[in-house]
Amino acid sequence: MLLYHFTEPLHWEQILNDGRLDPDRAIWTDSPKVLHLSKSPHLGALPRSHWGLTVRITMDVDAGSVQPWRQWADENLAAHAARNLNDANLHGGDYREWWVSEVPIPSERWISAERCSWPQIWPHPDHG
Repeated sequence: MLLYHFTEPLHWEQILNDGRLDPDRAIWTDSPKVLHLSKSPHLGALPRSHWGLTVRITMDVDAGSVQPWRQWADENLAAHAARNLNDANLHGGDYREWWVSEVPIPSERWISAERCSWPQIWPHPDHG
C-alpha cells in the first residue's frame, strides 16, 4: 500500500539516523503514539495546522500494518477528540485520506523523501 508521511525538515536528520519512522518519536503528546500517514501525496490532504510539515516520505507498507485514521480514532481517542480532529476536514484536511501505524516503518519500506511546498496562492497563478 502506497502511503506518505509528512514531517518537519528539522526532524529529517533524526529520522534518517534512526533508519525508521518511529511512533515513539511522535510529537503529539495528547494522544496515543502513532505514525500519521496519508493516502494522498498532496499537502492539501492535511489540516492547516500541519502546513509546516514540508518533507514528504513516500513508502510502501503492508496493508495489515496500518489502519484508517477514522477507525483508529473511534477506538483510541475520546469521542470529543475524534470529533474535533474530524472537524479538521473543515480546515483544509481530508480525514478519509488519513491512516495510522502503531509500529515503526523501517527505511527499507521507503521509496523516496523530498521537500515539498504548497502551491502558490498569491498572486494567483491564473492571473499573471
